[in-house]
Amino acid sequence: LAKLMIDHGIGVTSVANYEIKRIDTDYFEED
Repeated sequence: LAKLMIDHGIGVTSVANYEIKRIDTDYFEED
């Protein structure tokens, strides 16, 4: 199932956006 999701791009973008948002949050929290 995971392979099919990756192959079709289902959910992959959402996860990437979540990771980026989490990193940005940590970055701003340090400041």
